[in-house]
Amino acid sequence: MYQAAAATVLGSTTPTFRRNQGFAAAIVRNGAGDYTLTLDEAFAADELNIQCTGAEVGASAVCSGTAHGGTATLTTIRVNTIGDGGTPADVDFFISVSAYDPD
Repeated sequence: MYQAAAATVLGSTTPTFRRNQGFAAAIVRNGAGDYTLTLDEAFAADELNIQCTGAEVGASAVCSGTAHGGTATLTTIRVNTIGDGGTPADVDFFISVSAYDPD
């Protein structure tokens, strides 16, 4: 089974999706440049690819996901964004997630 999700996020104190496919409607802002996104459905974590990038000049983004429990599935992804000054900042970013489970 192949699963995919992708989004463009407008980073701010009240982050929103510009485009969204496969993520739940709410984005949690944990602090400046620190967001948690929830997938609409759990992804198989054994063949998983997560990519994100800053969508503004000089900005960058780092994303990570942690599988929980014995089911080896992923439901949330944490994204940290860095502004052009090199410190955490609320900036726009792109994110894509894909998983392939041949079973």
